[in-house]
Amino acid sequence: MKLNYLKYSLSLLLTSILCNLSLAQSPQMQQLLTPTAAFSFTTKGCSGDTVFFKNESTDFSAIKWEFGDGFDTYTTNPVHIYSGPGTYTVKLTAIKASTSEISVIAQKMVTINPIPTISLSYAPDTLVQFGQTVTITATGTFDNLVWEPSKEITNEIIVNKGGFYSVRASFSSGCAFTVKSKQIVVKPLVVDTDTLVLKVLNDIMTPNGDAVNDLLVIDKLSELSEPITLTIYNRWGELVYTNPIYDNLWDGTNKGNPLPAGTYYYYVSGGGRKGTTGFVDIIR
Repeated sequence: MKLNYLKYSLSLLLTSILCNLSLAQSPQMQQLLTPTAAFSFTTKGCSGDTVFFKNESTDFSAIKWEFGDGFDTYTTNPVHIYSGPGTYTVKLTAIKASTSEISVIAQKMVTINPIPTISLSYAPDTLVQFGQTVTITATGTFDNLVWEPSKEITNEIIVNKGGFYSVRASFSSGCAFTVKSKQIVVKPLVVDTDTLVLKVLNDIMTPNGDAVNDLLVIDKLSELSEPITLTIYNRWGELVYTNPIYDNLWDGTNKGNPLPAGTYYYYVSGGGRKGTTGFVDIIR
């Protein structure tokens, strides 16, 4: 509420009968308005986040902010960071300087929520051999977890590839914290290329859909540390098929079209082993 104070000067009229002389002083009014104190604030409400305060007071000549944690300021629109979670009483005092000082106070509660705490452990270690896995476990205080890049939401994940993994822990309040894992290192499979040779298991293909000799199969393909390349030629040396990441699924076709019955020659390379050549007979 605004209070209006009116200050009047006296009006004096002197009339001289003899001289018909008038002296007058016009009335003057001085108005003093009482200040209003008001403010708003915006924040994510998490420990360590900045709180933005906006002064919405009127008719003031000075203001004072008290943030409820022992800090204050005379800045018009301040920002503040609370060092820890809690509920704080924020006071804004609007002051009107005059012959007698007038001040009014507005106050609001600001709630700051905690952020999660999280730590990661690794079993058996961050360095493993090819074919082994690493279990990464998250512990701490949180409501929810999301791992990247797998999007899993469990407390632990099992990985078999090298690299970094991260997990985002959050509370239902929305406050969150992300932790990046140590680098997972998978040692490559050591292969003696002088003694280990890629091996094709069949030299006859009968691609008729009965699941017997329908495909050209490389021995222990899933155990190889690197992709292998399969190249197929016909009896005239023309390329009829190639795949730089062979998956044991060639069924005797060229771009989806069945190849005629006959003898075809292959070259298999990669996989950390010595390449090999051979032939396969397609029988239809």
